[in-house]
Amino acid sequence: MDDKPSQREINQAEWANPDNWSGTWPFNAYFSKRDSRIVVPGLWNSTLSPATINYGHRFGPAIQVSVLVAIFVCWLLLWLGF
Repeated sequence: MDDKPSQREINQAEWANPDNWSGTWPFNAYFSKRDSRIVVPGLWNSTLSPATINYGHRFGPAIQVSVLVAIFVCWLLLWLGF
């Protein structure tokens, strides 16, 4: 029999590991290359921070940049009156 943990178990263990978290509420950062999820539940599961980007995932930083660019473009369009 295979005693290897499932990816779901690995994800849960990585999320629960305080070494994978940095920052303070509400500005938490999560970094785990072993966690397969791009977005993980927020550390406190509050309405202010319901989810957090996994910066250890290969697409994590790109998602963050995309979100920031989208916010900037929306702000710019509103400022220009579109």
